[in-house]
Amino acid sequence: MNSTIAVIVTYNRLALLKEGIQALLGQSSDCDILIVDNASTDETSHWAQEFAKTHPSIYYENTGANLGGAGGFNYGMRRGVEMGYDYVWIMDDDAIAQPNALEELLAENTSLRDQNKSYGFLASVVYWTDGSLCEMNRQRTHTHYLLLEDVQKALADNTLIPIETATFVSLLIPSDTIRKVGLPIKEFFIWSDDVEYTVRITIQYKMPAYIVPKSAIIHKTKNNAGSDIVMDDAERIDRYRYAIRNGNYAYRHYGARHYCAYLYNLAKSWIMVWIRSKDHKIKRSHVIISSFWKGLFFHPQVEYVDKKDF
Repeated sequence: MNSTIAVIVTYNRLALLKEGIQALLGQSSDCDILIVDNASTDETSHWAQEFAKTHPSIYYENTGANLGGAGGFNYGMRRGVEMGYDYVWIMDDDAIAQPNALEELLAENTSLRDQNKSYGFLASVVYWTDGSLCEMNRQRTHTHYLLLEDVQKALADNTLIPIETATFVSLLIPSDTIRKVGLPIKEFFIWSDDVEYTVRITIQYKMPAYIVPKSAIIHKTKNNAGSDIVMDDAERIDRYRYAIRNGNYAYRHYGARHYCAYLYNLAKSWIMVWIRSKDHKIKRSHVIISSFWKGLFFHPQVEYVDKKDF
């Protein structure tokens, strides 16, 4: 048993999952692997179960239902801690870890521990397939969203980059952190679960977090653009019900300045729907208003791995 378990949440993306698993098996530092399957309807279950039989370091668990990314990470992180691992390394099924990604995270973990410095989590730099930073995974520093210049300077200076928020694409989280702050909120289903969780760690619990510039991940998203209800395809509009509702909850807990920015951007999106959207303007507008309203009354409970300990 290794000290670290990589948790991959997957749903109907077997080809990418296979690539991601091979990247983990090729890491310069060993880790065990837990595949959390959100009840995929393709061949994922059959392949993963057969593959795990020939790889003792790989575990496969089917959640029995599509719990979304939030529910999948809630499930997988709980299992990682319960199984006795010291560190849980979480990522999506389309995240391809570069060969030394884990080694660099663990090296910084050792360095911080040797200096008697605790931390909440360590994050990799997330690149898109063309080598640019992946837009949907830009971590937020204390002053701005991560820039390529920040990474280049940190690499030159051999320093860490302090951050406040990150996405669930290559975070190394000590099990002690998970026991203390709890699990991601499964009711989020998709969107903003990572913002809420990392803010919970860095702001609510005041635990520092860092980007490790030498640790790199390639995130194979279809395009390198953020999500936008104004211009997104019609069949994706309903997904924004989660984004807006969850964002309302998450940014309320991030502080007044960030919540005001959330309100400003939401109002701007509502206006731009009427100016720029090519279709379904009424539906887009309704999703924004109704989901914001639902977010005001959205009060999910944080779950803990072992509630009696905290």
